[in-house]
This record gives sequence, C-alpha cells and structure tokens, in this order.
Amino acid sequence: MNWKEVVGNAAVAFMAQSVAMLLSVVQTLIVPKFLGVTQFGYWQLFVFYASYVKLFSLGLNDGVYLINGGKTWATINRSLISSQFAFGLLYESIIAFGLGLFAFMANLEFGRRLVIFCVAIFLIIQNACLYITGVLQAVNETKKSSMFTIVERIAYLAFLGALFLGGVRNFVPYVLLNLLSNAIGLAYCLCEFKGVLRSGLANVRETARAAISSIRVGIKLTIANLASTLIVGLSRFAIDAAWGIEVFGKVSLSLSLTTFFLAFVNQASMVLFPALRQSGEREIDGFFIFSRDFMGIFFPCMYLLYFPIVAMLSLWLPDYQDSLQFFMYLIPICVYDSKVNISCFTYLKVKRLEARMLTVNLLTTTFSAIGTAIAISVFDSVYGVFISMVSAIVIRSYYLDWFVSKRTGAPKSLVGLSEFLVTAAFILSGLLLSSVCAALVTLAFCCMHLLVCRERAAEMLDLLRRRI
Repeated sequence: MNWKEVVGNAAVAFMAQSVAMLLSVVQTLIVPKFLGVTQFGYWQLFVFYASYVKLFSLGLNDGVYLINGGKTWATINRSLISSQFAFGLLYESIIAFGLGLFAFMANLEFGRRLVIFCVAIFLIIQNACLYITGVLQAVNETKKSSMFTIVERIAYLAFLGALFLGGVRNFVPYVLLNLLSNAIGLAYCLCEFKGVLRSGLANVRETARAAISSIRVGIKLTIANLASTLIVGLSRFAIDAAWGIEVFGKVSLSLSLTTFFLAFVNQASMVLFPALRQSGEREIDGFFIFSRDFMGIFFPCMYLLYFPIVAMLSLWLPDYQDSLQFFMYLIPICVYDSKVNISCFTYLKVKRLEARMLTVNLLTTTFSAIGTAIAISVFDSVYGVFISMVSAIVIRSYYLDWFVSKRTGAPKSLVGLSEFLVTAAFILSGLLLSSVCAALVTLAFCCMHLLVCRERAAEMLDLLRRRI
C-alpha cells in the first residue's frame, strides 16, 4: 500500500469533510437560534429522513463500489458503469414518484407532508451523486469524489448565509435550498463523470444482468449500513412518536453533534478501502491491528471534550440545555462507532464479508430496538433510550474486535479493557458527580489509560512517523 498516496487522498477527504463539518456546526448551533424549537424539529425531520434515501438504491451503488474497488479506469467496463447508472435512475425515479404521491395523499400535518415530498426529490439527486462518487472512490479517485462534498457544502453554506441575513424563521426555505445545493453538487459529479457517460450504453439484457449482479452483491452492505444507522435511527423514530416534534428536535441537537463527528472520522474508511484491496494479506492484517490499538488508546481522550463543549452550548442555546445532557451518552458512540467503521468494517469490506456485517448490525439494531421499547413503554424514559443505544454499539464493537482479531491472529491486548474502564468512569462520574468533579475523574482515568498503554502508543507513533 502506497502510504504517501493514502495520506494525500486522506488529506483532501478530510479537507472536504471539514467543510461538511463546518456546515454541520452551522446547522446544529446557528439554525436552531433562527428557527425555534418546532420549526427546527421539522428541519431535523427532513435531515433524518434524508439520511435513509441510500436504501432506495437497493444496493446498486454499494455493489458497483465493491465489485470495482481497487480497479483503475483502464480495467473497468465503462459502458456497463454508465448503463447501470441509467438503470438506477429509472427505478429510483419510480420510487420517488410513489413517495411524492404518498406525501400528497397522507393524512398528516402540512409540515410532515412537505418534508416527505422534499425527501422524494432528494432521493433521486442524492443517489445519483452517491453512485458517481462511489465509482470515483472505487478507482481511487478520492480527490475528485471529495470535491463533490466541497462544492455542495460551500453552496449550501452560502444559501444559509443569505437565509440568516434575511432573518428567515420558517424551515421550508432551508429545505428547498438544501435541495438546490445538492443539484449543484450533482452538476459537478456529472462533469467529472462525462467520460464514462460518453462511453455509451450496453444493451438492455447485459445492463439488467450487470445491475442485478451489483444489487445482489451490494444489498448486503446497504442493509448492513442501514441497520447500523437504525441503531440510532429507530430510537429517533420512537422519540418522535412517543414525545412529539419538540422533544425530537431537542434530542436531534445532541445526535447531530455526534453525527457530524462520525462523518468526519469515517472518511478514513473511504480512502483506505481501494488501497487495501490492492494490498497483500499481511498488510491488511497489520492495518487492522494498528488501527484497532491506535484508536483504542487515543480516542477515549475525547471524553474530556464533553465538559467544555456542553458548558459553551448551554450558554449559546439555553432552550436546549436539558437535551445537552444526552450528549454524555453519545460521546461513547463517537469513540466506539469510529473504531468499528475504520478498523473492523473496512477489514470486512476488503475481505468481502458483507454477510457478517449484515448479521452483526441486524442483531445490534434488534438489541437497541428492544431496549428502546422497554425504555418507552415501561420506564417512559428518554435516558433509557440513549442507554440502550450506547450499550448496543459498545457490545458490537467488542464482538467485532474479537472476531477480526481471531481471523488476523492479532495478539491480545489490554487496550480494550482500559478503554472500557475510561468509558465507564466517564459515564458514571457524569451521572453521580458535579461537572467539575466528573471532569477531574475523567482526566485521572485518561491519564492512567495512557500510562498503561504507553509502550504500545510509542510503538505506533514511531511506526506512523516512519511510514509517512
């Protein structure tokens, strides 16, 4: 694996995601100041529903990505790539039409109907963009795929600035301009993809055969990714149903802070997949061991960020002060979900073990859903919902760590146990102690964690320095 090329691609991907994170910060911290709790709730409902439009590709996008991962422009069949793109647009447009029709006919309040109709439009635009960027990532054109994020997000940041200056306090223009920014991103994608589109189309039979093959391969990964998002997503659906749009909006504030961090970190997985597909067994196994231990040692230090972040946000958004307490449960999701996505899921995708990903994520989602149902029906507790989410994600992380370690022959390590103790200390001290005391306890456990892992940390930092 060419580490310099990986680092270069990662730098561009992280720059793109930094722009996306800036937009997420604006959406999370500034938009609620303008919209108010109810209007912000509808805005978050659109963002929430829009995050699931990938499902309507039926696995085509992921299948093309997996099948062509690690190839070059010289080795892929461009006409089949172009034909499958048209095939996907056709059936996704039919699905979007049905969804739009439902929005008009459904017996729902106007805000929800409008959200669903806009999601139907977003479905076509976003899946077209994801298909093209997926192909670019598969052939290691990460810089070009990252530019889509930069173009689309900067366009929407400009639109948000205009809305803020205009003092717009209704969620509808925010949604419509989001669609427009995505359309601008699609225009960029089509420009980058014009060489493929000009290669012509394969015949209908060959296209259908290739598309069905891609769907069969990709549907496992699509559902696995969907199940992973539903660990949190089902809880959000349940909170909306049980406590209404205002509570949903407040809870979504904390969840948004978590989501944009995960999106930032998980760019590493996007960059690493095509590079690792070209690597040997030893290098793939070594990557897993390094990433597992590196994140296990250094990521728990993020718990220290909770205390200043919540203190500042409480001053900035006093109407959401209660919901910021939920953020304490969500930082462990950042730690463990990032670790799973970068080390375990990347390994499983490279090894084409999507079925294992699917099984694990479905079981994890089921566990979280059962916990959510109990928390709502028995305890009537939003806190119980968050505890079930975190527990499911932590259990998944340790299972996949064990599974992949067994396959790679990775040596046993105390890093995982020490990481868990820091997590437990952070949550328990946050529940039982004042903020100052909890921060001191967390700091003490982080220091002990780094002390216990100091030799392994020194080894990895030295290896990283020599490779880069």
